[in-house]
Amino acid sequence: LAEASARTDRSRTAAENAAAAPAAPAQPMAKTFSFAAPETVIVSSNPASRWRILQGGQVQRSADGGATWQTQTTGVSDTLSGGWSPSPSVCWLVGPRGIVLRTTDGRNWTRISFPEAVPLTSIRATDDQTATVTTEDGRQFVTEDGGRTWARKEF
Repeated sequence: LAEASARTDRSRTAAENAAAAPAAPAQPMAKTFSFAAPETVIVSSNPASRWRILQGGQVQRSADGGATWQTQTTGVSDTLSGGWSPSPSVCWLVGPRGIVLRTTDGRNWTRISFPEAVPLTSIRATDDQTATVTTEDGRQFVTEDGGRTWARKEF
C-alpha cells in the first residue's frame, strides 16, 4: 500500500511539475515566397515523351516520363507561355511577341514566323503541320502548312 501511494505521489508530482513548467516560447512560422512562374510540362500522345518550359526560353525534354531531363536550345531568351505535343517527336511552343517554335525531331527547334508581334498564350496542334494559336486578347490563328501561312479563325 505504501508502495502504491509512493507511485501515485511520484505521478502526481511529475504531472504537477509538467503543468507548472513554463511553456516553450512560440516559434514564428517560416514563410517561403517564390516569385518564379510555375513550370509548364507538355506531355505528348505518348506519356514517356514530354517537354517542360523553364524561364528565359529554356526548354527541357524527357523521353522517360520525366525521370531525367535534357536541356535544349530554343534560340529565344523570352520565357515561353504554352505548348502542345501531338506526337513524341513533335512539339509546338508559343510565347511573347509572337514567338512560335516547333520541333519535328524532338531535338532541334525552329522559329516559325507569326503575323503579329503580340503575346501568345496557348497553342493546340494535331500534327507537325496543323496548329491553332491563341493570342492574349483571345483571337485565334490557324496554320495547316507548318506555319508558312496563318489565317484568323472566325467564330
